[in-house]
Amino acid sequence: VFVTTLPASVAQWANSSKACELDERHIISERTTPELVASIIVHEATHARLMRCGIGYEEALRDRVEQVCLRREIAFAARLPTGKGRSQQAEATLEAMPDFSDKAMSERYLSGLRDALLYLNMPTRLVDLTVSYRRWKHRRRFSPQPTN
Repeated sequence: VFVTTLPASVAQWANSSKACELDERHIISERTTPELVASIIVHEATHARLMRCGIGYEEALRDRVEQVCLRREIAFAARLPTGKGRSQQAEATLEAMPDFSDKAMSERYLSGLRDALLYLNMPTRLVDLTVSYRRWKHRRRFSPQPTN
């Protein structure tokens, strides 16, 4: 488990390093409880287990993978003496699943990138350049390509 700064989420499974990464800003928040941290780790560990079983995170599978991970969170929270609130939060997320398309995930990344870089004390001018470059790449990737 690594605590770092993530632009798009409070946690993620990094398959390249085989590690669960948690966003520092979320972990140090007064609203973050030990039960929440534990359930996030269970969620990300479920991603790890699915990857180990050969189930990736391609766009076509993403909704189903996230549903599995959220159900594991709910099952874990149900076993905690004070896990009812966490279980309800995970159930609410399961009911109103966010968009996990490549485009939506890229947009969430871009939305959080500026705050993450400023949090890391990167100079504002460099942050602006970095965010502009990433937005340009995003537009190129997701804009309709002319057909010949």
